Amino acid sequence: MAMDHAYNEIKGIEAYVGGYPGVSYDVEIDFDSRLLTWRRFFAGYSGKDDYYEKTIRKDTLAKFIESLKEINVLNWKSKYENPGVCDGTQWSVEFKRDGRSIRKSGDNNFPENWDEFCRLVRRVSGKPFG
Repeated sequence: MAMDHAYNEIKGIEAYVGGYPGVSYDVEIDFDSRLLTWRRFFAGYSGKDDYYEKTIRKDTLAKFIESLKEINVLNWKSKYENPGVCDGTQWSVEFKRDGRSIRKSGDNNFPENWDEFCRLVRRVSGKPFG
């Protein structure tokens, strides 16, 4: 199936959400090594950045990928913009593949199932995101 093939080509994912000033999160998952790294940083504040990493289980990664298919993240538009808004929340998700990666992003505007995506990232990382 074409959709399965597209998701099977993904080698990893990097997701960011945050804004200035405020708390931002960055999560990266390498699908081959199953290494997940999570970072929280405080833009515009002197707060201490947090860093965490863990190796996720094979079945956890398989469920995560299946859930990405269910919310159809590869069919999100490339950009979700909200012209005229200067501050707020920016986000990006990069699907790493051999060759050209796929990048989705937004500025104070989100895909319909953004909250579901954030829940997936929180579930797999065990840390805040979004």
